[in-house]
Amino acid sequence: MSESKRPSVLAGLIAEGKADPITAEERAIVAEIRAYYEKKFGRRADGGSADRGIPKSA
Repeated sequence: MSESKRPSVLAGLIAEGKADPITAEERAIVAEIRAYYEKKFGRRADGGSADRGIPKSA
């Protein structure tokens, strides 16, 4: 299964000059947060977040 990417609203705003692109430092922060989240909660096959219906402690 290949990952499909949705068009980014932010990309459109950047192209229109209404928003600044994220910096390399900000991109690294997001990558760290995503890695932490996926380690803690797992990753869904469709690329979304893990099932929120059942807490890990249950």
